[in-house]
Amino acid sequence: MSTPLGDVAAEMAQLASTLIDRWSDRVATVAAKVEGGHYTADDAAGDLAANASLAVETGLMLASGWLDAIAILGPHPPVAASTPPLESPLAGAALTIEAPFVNLDGSGHLSPSQITIDPRQLDPQAVEFQLSAPAQGCEPGLYVGSVTATLPVPNQPPQVASTRALLTVQ
Repeated sequence: MSTPLGDVAAEMAQLASTLIDRWSDRVATVAAKVEGGHYTADDAAGDLAANASLAVETGLMLASGWLDAIAILGPHPPVAASTPPLESPLAGAALTIEAPFVNLDGSGHLSPSQITIDPRQLDPQAVEFQLSAPAQGCEPGLYVGSVTATLPVPNQPPQVASTRALLTVQ
């Protein structure tokens, strides 16, 4: 298993190797022309242009390498897994999760306290809601579970219905 620092070191080593090869080839080309005894002003101008081009390319490759390193080693904001909009079977219901969502491959679960329901209480005519959960520390996969919708009914027991939901963690 690689580490972020190991990844950066490997990328920098590859970049250094590439740049050394390119500059070595460039120096060998110029040296061969000079040693050939027929090095002209036109050859010098062409080599100057080729060297300038390689210098610019080197600068861009180094800048890109450092930006990659910063991206790999820098702080990363928390990643959250979320569902597309889901529909409650009961408009205006209060929504709860009573049991863990389980990864379909059996490798993990998300407890109800890890999953956020937005909104927890639907407006009177609303049925749409979304689920989200932090992805850090969770096994990637497709988690399945149920959301319970409870709607109070005056002078009667509340209406209760469930809907199955899938939450993808990458």
